Amino acid sequence: MSDNYSIQELNKFLDYLRAKGLMKANAVAARKAAVNNILGILTAEEAKDVRALNLDEVAVRFANLKGSGFKPNSLRVYKSRVSASLADFLEYRKNPMTFRPSGSGQRNSSKREKNENPSAAIKKNEPQMSVEVNSEEVIFPIPLRPNLVIKLVGVPGDLTKREARKIANVVMALAEDAEK
Repeated sequence: MSDNYSIQELNKFLDYLRAKGLMKANAVAARKAAVNNILGILTAEEAKDVRALNLDEVAVRFANLKGSGFKPNSLRVYKSRVSASLADFLEYRKNPMTFRPSGSGQRNSSKREKNENPSAAIKKNEPQMSVEVNSEEVIFPIPLRPNLVIKLVGVPGDLTKREARKIANVVMALAEDAEK
């Protein structure tokens, strides 16, 4: 049954990885953001069976429709996360007993971080946009400083510059005068 391979089932699978501790919560959140952004452009029929997708074609469609809101590197990262999510999902469906998640961020992460150049580390900490399933609201995690990330929730997908200035003014009013 193709419904067992729907985007909804893929999201349930990602939640399962987090709930069972098979993947770090942040890694799952990043994957879900990518999945729901890129695969969010699919028709209802296309969303029923992820096995039939050509991710390269879907990524091009996404870039053409919504790519202006993303940096080229972010688009590549999103596509990579969707690819890894799909591969893990299909591998799990094939044989749950032998399944091991790929790229969970738990193995060799300290070795990888030591070898990264400083600009790569900065790009890694860039805020990522995620869209709730079946919602027009956007959630923006914004890293302010080490170990402090805030989330801007309830932002409409069609936010105007005037509305953005209004939000920015409220945030500015909350700020202390002295910079740290």
